[in-house]
Amino acid sequence: MDLEQLLSEAIEATKTVLPGQVFVLKSLFEGYKWEPISNGNKRYLGQRFKKEVIAGRVPNVAYYGKAANNSSKYIKNNKEEET
Repeated sequence: MDLEQLLSEAIEATKTVLPGQVFVLKSLFEGYKWEPISNGNKRYLGQRFKKEVIAGRVPNVAYYGKAANNSSKYIKNNKEEET
């Protein structure tokens, strides 16, 4: 499984998240794509996605803290970036 491709898909999927919505990485994938990923790869993917968000490379998304299950939460910013 190509983790870089999954990371790209996750970043692309953030475009469909509504402004103001809080979400977790898992919610960006259909179950059939997320479930087969090993736990270790899910952690790696989560760490990479968080780094990309914090570095500002995921447009209009900000880190929002931890969820009850210790996964990271994110929020889609209300203001779209000017192009």
